Amino acid sequence: MQMISPCLVDAVDYVAEQAHRRVKRPSHCPQCKHHNTLRAIGFYNRSVTESRTGKIVAIKVRRFLCEHCHKTLSLLPSFAQPYRLICSISIERYFNGTTAGADTLQWNRLLRRYRRRFNAWISDLVLIVGQSIGLSDLDQFKEGSWNSLINAYGHLDQATRKLVRFFQITVFGRYRCHRPISPDG
Repeated sequence: MQMISPCLVDAVDYVAEQAHRRVKRPSHCPQCKHHNTLRAIGFYNRSVTESRTGKIVAIKVRRFLCEHCHKTLSLLPSFAQPYRLICSISIERYFNGTTAGADTLQWNRLLRRYRRRFNAWISDLVLIVGQSIGLSDLDQFKEGSWNSLINAYGHLDQATRKLVRFFQITVFGRYRCHRPISPDG
């Protein structure tokens, strides 16, 4: 399972400060709900872009194992989007219309694909979370979909944390890693 961990630094500082080593274990397993059963078991490597230049940065993501249910949990830092190379800040800038930065210029083609994926997912997103953020009119939401989402949840990293935590989805889709694993596998 994956959760999004709040992170106050960007990818470059995360690596420089070795912030992955300071990631705290959650107080309980999000899968079996038992307290104090998570044990750090290491890290996995992944890449994410840097928010100013768009250069790719290799980061480490903290992993835990629940000693009760024997399922793993990873805590992805909030500057990174699940299954996306480009960092949250650059995606948000691009979606807000700022396309002249080094990061958004370098990754323009991929950011356009992200935007298409968001637009294709928005109908499902509204059906899943619309009522919780006061949206019931799908057509009204779709016209200002990005702005409505940001107004409801704050920045993209905050929106992703809340969507993963409460709805087991992201702004780009539903991924298996965000759903609790059933007891039978």
